[in-house]
Amino acid sequence: MIRVAKLFSVTTLILLAFFTQQSNAADITILLGADVPPYHQAIKGFIAETNHNVRQTFDMKGDFELARGILSSIKEESQTDLIFAVGVWALKAAIYADMSIPIVYAMVLNPPSLVGIQPNNITGASMNVAVNETLQLIRSLNPGLKRIGTFYSEKNTGFLIESAKAIAEQFDVEIVAAEIGSSKEAMTALQDFESNHIDLLWIIPEKLVLAPDFVQEMLLFSYRNRIPSIGFSNSHAELGALLTLAFASSEDIGKQAAELANLILSGKTIETPGFTTARETSLTINRKTAHKLGIELSPALLDRADRIIE
Repeated sequence: MIRVAKLFSVTTLILLAFFTQQSNAADITILLGADVPPYHQAIKGFIAETNHNVRQTFDMKGDFELARGILSSIKEESQTDLIFAVGVWALKAAIYADMSIPIVYAMVLNPPSLVGIQPNNITGASMNVAVNETLQLIRSLNPGLKRIGTFYSEKNTGFLIESAKAIAEQFDVEIVAAEIGSSKEAMTALQDFESNHIDLLWIIPEKLVLAPDFVQEMLLFSYRNRIPSIGFSNSHAELGALLTLAFASSEDIGKQAAELANLILSGKTIETPGFTTARETSLTINRKTAHKLGIELSPALLDRADRIIE
């Protein structure tokens, strides 16, 4: 009988602990920007990592009017403790709705261009690759690459260039950043790089230079001047960039978002800059471009590559 009593006591404590944990769990609403596989993978990662209840999921289907109605209902019900916005459309809709509850996002590039550097109630997991990881890759390609040329606009990617300049000295490089306000200005700046004698062209996620025609112009500049180029999307390597370093896992970005949500819902403050960068990245190397540029790739760099284009 004593053994039974002890077993009952331990079981009761376990059940009490379980139900206490459940009662302390917050309610989360997911706002899905569009029905695409990477977003669903991010949600999968989020659900696997969160300590709280995913109460409901809404697909806004890329429709801001639909999202406005969804978020208005959430405001009226006041039964959600946090919104998980998946994709840039969902984040934009949540910002526009001016929600008073915390918002955590995932699958967004350059989030400061949307929410600012120090938002009060918005944080999340970006698709950006950490600047220091990119600069480290450049150093491993060739320590002699000192002058890194790139384009940016203050509104879209000023935060990224500011970060790059702040840590450039650690990598013994100089960021030669041309500020542009239009695609036309980008073409002029590209021509100016001819006389600025840059050692590498860095394609950052600046929307003013990502039109296919201008990407081709940047790659032609690279070939003409026999300097390497590095991009942030695997498609850049496929088009002819020497290297690309991109985020590798939508699911892990969802997990990062859940970790932030767990911190917020436990009452902790998120430190500036208020968003995370991809911790799982993928390196693609285009060997055809290396041959064209006369660049010898080290065995260590080739071993590190996730994909090599022959």
